[in-house]
Amino acid sequence: MSTKTITLPNNDVVEIHQPSGYVVQSDGVYERYATAENKISDLIFIDAFVNHTSDQSIWVRIGYINILNNKFSYHYAPRSMLISDHTNSLAKELVDNGGSFVAGKQKDLLEFLYSQRPHKIILAVEKIGWFSLPSKNKVFVLPEKVIGVPDAEVIYQPETSLPIQNSITASCALDDWVNNIGLKCVDNPMPLFLLGASFSAPLHSIFGLDGGGFHLFGSSSRGKTILVQIGTSIWGNASDPANDCDGSIIQRWNITMNATEAIAQSFNDLPLPMDELGTNSSQDFSQGVYNITGGKGKTAMTSSRELKKNKTWKTLLLSNGEVSVASKIVEASGKQAFSGQLIRVIDLEIDENTFPVTSGDDVGIFADKLKEACGEFYGIAGEVFLEKLVAVVNDCDQLTKLKAEFDTVFKSLVRVGMPPERARAMKRFAIVKVALELVARWDILNLSSEQISKAVNGAQENWLANFSIIGENDRGVEHVRSFLRTQHKRFKVINPHKNDLLKCLHGDNTPTKMVGYLDNDKKRYLILPEMFEEVCGRSNIKPVLRELDELGVLFKNNTVANGNHRLKSKHGIKGAGSVTAYAISFEFLGSDQESEEITLSIEGALS
Repeated sequence: MSTKTITLPNNDVVEIHQPSGYVVQSDGVYERYATAENKISDLIFIDAFVNHTSDQSIWVRIGYINILNNKFSYHYAPRSMLISDHTNSLAKELVDNGGSFVAGKQKDLLEFLYSQRPHKIILAVEKIGWFSLPSKNKVFVLPEKVIGVPDAEVIYQPETSLPIQNSITASCALDDWVNNIGLKCVDNPMPLFLLGASFSAPLHSIFGLDGGGFHLFGSSSRGKTILVQIGTSIWGNASDPANDCDGSIIQRWNITMNATEAIAQSFNDLPLPMDELGTNSSQDFSQGVYNITGGKGKTAMTSSRELKKNKTWKTLLLSNGEVSVASKIVEASGKQAFSGQLIRVIDLEIDENTFPVTSGDDVGIFADKLKEACGEFYGIAGEVFLEKLVAVVNDCDQLTKLKAEFDTVFKSLVRVGMPPERARAMKRFAIVKVALELVARWDILNLSSEQISKAVNGAQENWLANFSIIGENDRGVEHVRSFLRTQHKRFKVINPHKNDLLKCLHGDNTPTKMVGYLDNDKKRYLILPEMFEEVCGRSNIKPVLRELDELGVLFKNNTVANGNHRLKSKHGIKGAGSVTAYAISFEFLGSDQESEEITLSIEGALS
């Protein structure tokens, strides 16, 4: 096995594997001897094997010289396409992309390529965002670059390439973005909050938060689209989609819910900007929002009747429209939104005072300049932020401190007596505050603690003023919460913390009118299905269960044939065998401190 050193037209030097029976030169590939009659093609060769990390399939990266511009280019293909048969289209693809071979020699070319064994192995990922290397270190994959120090070459190779990702790129230096966009937001609370929300997108996976988002609603001409443009400018071309629908990465809501899956995956670990909610006419809007924020596409089958791998993602929705998400759900489905939906996508009402500080400019002129800047200066702030963040994520001590910082900020935003649903939503605001503090700490934008607090607290007050728990489903959820807090004696305790005490108090007897089990070890209530109607106080239990699932407090471990989870879960219980139940986390009852008080009250009740 020999290699040839070849200098390419761009003066790069490459080592090319030369299999036995072939001659590789800068002007082409030959069979046995470098003579005209033995020439197979211009320079075309396998540069590297490509390991697709999603399914471990092997592709190849083919290097070739483009006959039109004499530039060196790459073409990617499954390795199976190197097998020579009458159905093979690889030779045609190479020709269409500028490669050249001798007429009638395509079979010889494929046999040459198949016999090559390059030393280089590349890792291919099918979606942007966080990626764990074999060394366990993490990098962040963007369409045009990989942020971090990979121990192997990593490339982005999606299953389906979407043109919008070409606009997830940097167009300027950091100072350009800061001077034209960033500094115009620091004294304007809502624009600054949108910057923080956008910066927070890659933090969600780090802190273990589900996908979600913020929706800006209000009357026309209040700056809702500009606010989304401001947040989007951190990552890519944030032109007004009404004027630059091909170049802007801001999407319109007038798309099918099926199309949102491909788009959402294309913005994995980044914000997904969506404009004009009112243009969406889908009756499945509620389910569509759930899918976007839930991060998993519909299950589908291949032509051979096998289940396709589900598309998955985690994204932060940045949306706007004249109506709120809550109102849109009612309009589309005729049903009120679940509280769980309303804490996934936070509705923020935008008034006429979007830009209170304009540095002497007329508000309209100020807004127009900012709108134009978002289509000219973009992308660089996100890359700088990621470079700093990747270093923290790969340092255990720094990462631990960052997570502790998030917990501290979250607890500071939760007020005494705040209902669990509202308290849970405070994580959405806490992660924005942490993101802005990192932006200031890393000198991306000069921000004071007062400016950050004013932006986050203002958005928090905005949401709290508009959010309310309403509807029959919410009353069912509250009935469940009240039942769990007051009817401890109707649960049989398993895995108690104080074994001897609880065994002595409770014994092995089944409680009177038992409704389920209380697992103190895993901190879950296991409610028997036939008793759930009593626990939730109504006969129509499915909407209540869906609400609990939306709130993220329903434990699920039981799947159906298509891979989706049942709402019921299975549990092995000593003396009872396998038990099917609805498992509700202690977290549903409130804070960790309150959960501990509940545990103690159980012991007190049993005594």
